[in-house]
Amino acid sequence: MSTKLFDLGGRRALVTGSGQGIGLALARGMADAGARVVLNGRDRAKLERAAEAIDGAEILPFDVTDHDAARTAIDGFEDDTGAIDILVNNAGNSSSGARCWRSFRPTRTSACCRPTSRRSSMSARPSRGT
Repeated sequence: MSTKLFDLGGRRALVTGSGQGIGLALARGMADAGARVVLNGRDRAKLERAAEAIDGAEILPFDVTDHDAARTAIDGFEDDTGAIDILVNNAGNSSSGARCWRSFRPTRTSACCRPTSRRSSMSARPSRGT
């Protein structure tokens, strides 16, 4: 019996914020499922160290909060190596991430995400048993 839940063989996955922590763990998991992973972050040296732990990992350093830099890096990477099939948006900059999300999704889907980007009166409160 196989313990593999899914197969990402033949797919390339870009994981933002993957030089350490949760992003690196996600990248390792995707590589274990067969994906070719591309590690992303701002610190090239950290990405190079992380890539040593994942067979075949590539690095693509850029700041996800800089739209022009991200576009240039991704377009150049895809022109040189082929398409990125999977994006795991893990980079941890919540204030700019919320701003970026709204710029890409200016629809009602943004409304459900706003309470998570800052403290608000919509925060969950414990029930008083009523």
